[in-house]
Amino acid sequence: MSKKFPVHLVTLGVIILVFSGLIYYILHTGKDYLTKLNLNSRKRESNSSGQSSLPVNRPLATSSAGSFAKDITSQQGVDFNIEVSRPNIGSTSSIQFEFSNEPNTEFIKSWEITIPQGFEFTNGQDISQGAVIGKALLDVIYNDKEQVAEENVLNDQSAQGHKANWSVSFFGSKFNTYVDGNNLEGYKITMERNFIEGLKQPSKLLVTIFANSPSQEGLIFTGPDSSGNYTFRARATLFDETTLDFQKTISIN
Repeated sequence: MSKKFPVHLVTLGVIILVFSGLIYYILHTGKDYLTKLNLNSRKRESNSSGQSSLPVNRPLATSSAGSFAKDITSQQGVDFNIEVSRPNIGSTSSIQFEFSNEPNTEFIKSWEITIPQGFEFTNGQDISQGAVIGKALLDVIYNDKEQVAEENVLNDQSAQGHKANWSVSFFGSKFNTYVDGNNLEGYKITMERNFIEGLKQPSKLLVTIFANSPSQEGLIFTGPDSSGNYTFRARATLFDETTLDFQKTISIN
């Protein structure tokens, strides 16, 4: 009579076989899963790295009509200022600008003032020859004495291709100031002078252009039709050819 194989050993063997199969399955499928997970992680890192190295399209910084630029009114001992007498929408207003030199600084050879769009200057051809359109004051050391000279700014109809030509004379020298542009694009006011022997710093040039001609010939300067912050800019070139840039914002209400 044959011996019976113990049932508990058979059961134990079955359990060992099943457990071994599960371990084998887990090890192999887990390895495949980890491989895929690692590959996906590398792809994400690669994509992330690639995105950081490529230029990103972002909207450019813009300044609205109401933005307020930081004023720059003093550089290397040279100062600039500009004022509008009536900063109101559509107002008839005088405009005043000033350049000054502190002691022992280089004199200004030429300057250019940029008037923002919206403001309007009258064509010089529409104002009579020699009409007084403003005042200019020069405070300076001349021949070792402080001199304060105030002269009329006159309209010169020989505009020489410019919209307007303004002239003023100090110490026997004539200075011409030219106006170019329009109210849609803005204006530029430019002046260049020769060296005057005997002038020393400190000095100040203050120019006022009237809103209306005293002889009642009409408007000379008017403000814009829209409220906002308007930035006026200036560039001064010194006799040593250094250029200095200035700006000032005026609020129109």
